[in-house]
Amino acid sequence: TWAAAVGALTSYSCVLSTVHVPVIHPIVGAKMGTTIDHVSGGRFGLNIVCGWFSEEIKMFGATPLDHDQRYAYADEWISCMKRLWSEPGGFDFHGKYFQIVNGMSQPKPLQKPFPALMNAGGSSAGRSFVARHCDMAFVPAITDDENYLREQVKAYRKLAWDENRREIEVWSAVYAV
Repeated sequence: TWAAAVGALTSYSCVLSTVHVPVIHPIVGAKMGTTIDHVSGGRFGLNIVCGWFSEEIKMFGATPLDHDQRYAYADEWISCMKRLWSEPGGFDFHGKYFQIVNGMSQPKPLQKPFPALMNAGGSSAGRSFVARHCDMAFVPAITDDENYLREQVKAYRKLAWDENRREIEVWSAVYAV
C-alpha cells in the first residue's frame, strides 16, 4: 500500500517495495506488484526478502525455514511470479513449496519482461539467488576499505555472468551528513 501511494504521488523515482516471501503467495504478490507498476507508470521495483526474521514469520502463522531452504522457497516463489508477470495464459507449477493449477495474473506489469528485482543475499545461497533472479544485489558496506568493496562488487558481477550470463547492479546504503 505504501509503494502504491508513493507511486501515485510522485512522477520520477523508482518505487522499491519489500516483500517477505514466506507470508505472501506469489499470485497475490504478482497482482500487488502489477498494481503498483501501473499506478506508478512503470516505476516499480521489488526487494525480495527470503524470511530471515523468524519472529515475523511466526506472526503470520508460517513455519520458519532453515537458511538454504529459504532460498529454495524464494527460488520457486520468484519463478512463479516471473511466469505470472510474463506468460499470456495460465500455467501449472508443481514444486516442493508451491502447487499452482492454471495460474495467471492479468493485467501484466508495464515493464517488460517484469519489474526490477533486488535481494540482499550475502551467503553462498543468497548470492546464487541474486545471480539467477535479480537485477540488483543489495550489499551492505561493512567496511570503508575501498579494495574490499570493489572486490565484493566484482565477485557479485562475475558470479551473475559466469553462472547465468546476466549483468547485475550492486547497490548499497549510504548516509549523507
